[in-house]
Amino acid sequence: MNVGHLLSRSSNYFPDKTAFVIDGESVSFKDLNARVNRLANALLSLGLKKGDRVGVLFHNSHGYLESYLALYKAGLVWVRLNARLAPSEQKAMLDDSGALALIHGPEFTEAVKAFSGGIKWVIQKGEGPGIDYEEFLKKGSDGEPAVDVTLDDLSDLWYTSGTTGAPKGIMLTHRNILTCTQFLLTDVYDITSEDQFMTPGALSHAGSVRILPFIIRGATCHLQGHFDVERMLRETEEFRITDWALVPTMLIAIMDQPDFDRYELSSLKRITYAGSPLPVERIKEALEKFGPILDQSYGQAESIITITHLPRKEHLVGDPAHEKRLASAGREYPGVHIKIVDEGDNELGPGETGEVIT
Repeated sequence: MNVGHLLSRSSNYFPDKTAFVIDGESVSFKDLNARVNRLANALLSLGLKKGDRVGVLFHNSHGYLESYLALYKAGLVWVRLNARLAPSEQKAMLDDSGALALIHGPEFTEAVKAFSGGIKWVIQKGEGPGIDYEEFLKKGSDGEPAVDVTLDDLSDLWYTSGTTGAPKGIMLTHRNILTCTQFLLTDVYDITSEDQFMTPGALSHAGSVRILPFIIRGATCHLQGHFDVERMLRETEEFRITDWALVPTMLIAIMDQPDFDRYELSSLKRITYAGSPLPVERIKEALEKFGPILDQSYGQAESIITITHLPRKEHLVGDPAHEKRLASAGREYPGVHIKIVDEGDNELGPGETGEVIT
């Protein structure tokens, strides 16, 4: 059992249903699974083996989606590279991880030329000196990769932001990612196969996990390569989007859009936001504009991404006791134990400031 199995399962249950729409281009679960398998098998044919590290560098795109799901299926470790970092920072992560291969989008061809170290294979979308992505896929079978990938095998190297020093590669397993997915399914998302999910959130970060519950349920995910307020509102109306996943600055930009009121957004069932605090007054404004459909998440990459959430039913206004909770990060998920500790790792009491330990 591994994260990639979620796609294999849905390709059997929902083969012809649209799985993803990315920048206007759609793909079914069956066709996506076949391409992911081809890429996974082609990577293994190079001589890569379970546990080897592979960097992935794209903006949100079909190539990115296929690449990281293929790594999960092949038992290869996904080195998450943030597309917004400087090439020198991306190179440092590749060097630190010991990555043997790199898959990247056409917009990074020049940056990748400066990468060296232990990279043996560079596979790229578009023109350039690396191995052509589409030609490479033709070398792989569309059958499921013959690799025994277990729950406790390493799946990701997720680098921290480096606020207290050089970025560190957090080692996550398939069990970690699937546990987070289970939290989202049981406590946040009551999804059906008819739902339509939209996010401009980067697949290099939590966006890659947010889509997994929707894959499981056979729902359709709409991803944007770049955040565009007008386009998001227009496509939400056009496709009857049921779910948004945003960071607070995106939600604020949407609410501040001058022609916001001209869009018909009644299809929305849930808006999840995470990544930074959202001022209480803006939360109240969002509740007035959208209704009681907000759900906040808080987490750490070190602790399987999401550890607490403030559910829709607790986004309440009108009672000061309830409104106080809007400034919080909610409650821990079942199975998560949280402590606030001081510099000596002594547990602190309510109202005291310290470090979050899970």
